[in-house]
This record gives sequence, structure tokens and C-alpha cells, in this order.
Amino acid sequence: MRMTSPFCVVFAGVPGSSKTIIAYYLSLNFRLPILSTDNIRFEIKEDLLVDNINEPAAHAQYNKRYEDRLLEALKQQSSFIHDGSVDRRWPELKQRLIDARFDYFLVSLDLSKHFLSNLYLKTGRKSALDQLDAYYEQHDVFRQNFAQDVAVSIGDNDFLKRNQITSGVLAAYLDQKS
Repeated sequence: MRMTSPFCVVFAGVPGSSKTIIAYYLSLNFRLPILSTDNIRFEIKEDLLVDNINEPAAHAQYNKRYEDRLLEALKQQSSFIHDGSVDRRWPELKQRLIDARFDYFLVSLDLSKHFLSNLYLKTGRKSALDQLDAYYEQHDVFRQNFAQDVAVSIGDNDFLKRNQITSGVLAAYLDQKS
């Protein structure tokens, strides 16, 4: 049997677009550990007793813990899921994966602004609507610059089958790797 390089499943998309739901589905079905940026944020808020992760001390602690966990995951040379948006950090993370001899499987959640607005309202995240334009613009810049890196794109019409679609494309990717 041919040895293949480890891989990292990464996500691009605005907050609340379903990255974590897909990450956990893939984790269960492919037995992959998760590096969760949400969990790091929650830990920081509790450990430092802050509500705003963007406070300087909290943000510095978040960056340190994220970096430590990413380095540990890469050092282990085992495949894993990076559950958190890479919209802003993709060039750097991509290079780090390549340098560590990891392949990557990039999932982009390309939902329309209208769809996301409805999703936020129906799931009780009305406060996120205030940030939607900025989030959407950031993801749009990502899509314009890195579309060639995307393994699977999930749009409005794919949303209900997002787990099955992503799982199917990942299974085909893994079959091709072996």
C-alpha cells in the first residue's frame, strides 16, 4: 500500500454558515480530530473572564493558543480538520500546510447574503446581521483570489445536503489519494 501525505480539511465562509456542523459530521464519518477555533475563543473568554475576544489581552492569548495547537497538529503528521474560517489567513495557512507536507481539502460555503440573512434570523442570531456585509465582503475577496484551491463549494441549493455533498467529495478525494 502506498503511503500518502496527511491532509487538512479547511473551511472558508462567513460566521454562522455551517462550518462546524460539517466539521463534526466529517470528524465522525472519517475519524478525524478537530482543531476548533470556536473552542479556543470560548476557552479564552472563560479563562480571562472577558466577553469580547478582541480585547488586546484576549486576542493575544487567542493567537498564542491557536498557534500552539496548529503547530502541535502539524507536528503529529496526522490528518485533521481545521474548524474555523480561513478567509483572512488562507495564504499563510496554505503555505504552512505545504511546508509541513500536508495536502489540503478546502470547503467553501458560498451562501448568498439573502440566504445567510434568513439563516441568522431563523436560528436566533439576529445580532450577526449587523456584521453580515463585512463578513460577506471578506468571503467574496477570498473567493475571487483562491477559487482554484476550493475542493467543494456549497451554495444555497446545496445547504440541506451540505454534509452528504462534502462527505462524498472528501471520500472521492481520499480514494484518489490512495
